[in-house]
Order: sequence, then C-alpha cells, then structure tokens
Amino acid sequence: MEQNNISEMIAAADPILSNELISKPDLKKEKLVKEWTKGLKMAFTDQDVYDDIDSISIKLTPIANGKLFEVKREDGSFLFRTSDKNEFPVGFKSIIGRKNGVWQFYN
Repeated sequence: MEQNNISEMIAAADPILSNELISKPDLKKEKLVKEWTKGLKMAFTDQDVYDDIDSISIKLTPIANGKLFEVKREDGSFLFRTSDKNEFPVGFKSIIGRKNGVWQFYN
C-alpha cells in the first residue's frame, strides 16, 4: 500500500476476487480486476500518510479452526490501512491465511 503497488494488492486479494466471481457467474475475472484496479488507484495516492510500522501493535485472532487469522491493530482498527491522519483513511479488513506457502487475504 505504501508503495502504491496496485498489482501486488490485487494479487494478495485473489481469494476475495475468486469468491466474488462465484456469486456473480456472468462477471469475468479480467473485468473484476480492472474494476478493483481502478478503485484502488483512486483510493491510494502518493499523498497518503502511513503510520510507522514500528509503532503498530498487532493482534492475531485465529478463526476457521485456526486455519485463518483476523489481523487487527491493538486498538481494533484495520492493520492494513492508511493513517487516520489522512483526510479519508482507507484500509482492508484483514483475514489472512497461507495457501501453498503464500500469505493471502480472505473474506
């Protein structure tokens, strides 16, 4: 997020995209990726402010019989987000898990 690497954000969110496609069988993945890319480019800009990673305390809560983790900051806010010092903070609900050795987001 801090580097505005939209393609990496899309890759990490692949399980979320796949779930959305299940509920919308007429939608093609390429179109969904374009929609997400457009939205993420609007949401994340070079002017965004981020909190110092060393100042963030993280809380992991196992879910799905310990196969996934909900990741939040100790204050209960999203871990992956712009700083609340931004005019419009943006973040992601953070449920993560590892599949084939790769950490990904889930919903």
